[in-house]
Amino acid sequence: MALSQRHCLALHGGREAMTMQFNEGDIVRVKCGGPEMTVLCVDGNYFTQEERRTAVFCVYEKDHYLFEQAYPECALDIIRYERRRYARDA
Repeated sequence: MALSQRHCLALHGGREAMTMQFNEGDIVRVKCGGPEMTVLCVDGNYFTQEERRTAVFCVYEKDHYLFEQAYPECALDIIRYERRRYARDA
């Protein structure tokens, strides 16, 4: 079992993580705490040394600087879904 899989199993008490759907603009937070982050994109073909994984690329602000980081989807909780805006009929 790859290290990232063991980490995800530890986060979920020994059971497989339920696959979540992340979309651009969703607000997420790492399960162990940290700042709120905005999802930039999701890459289902992200390669690690051990395997192919799904990575969620997020951006967050700290001390007036922007940081970008990739996380495995099992490490994130969705705080708020992106608000979808639709054109209204006139």
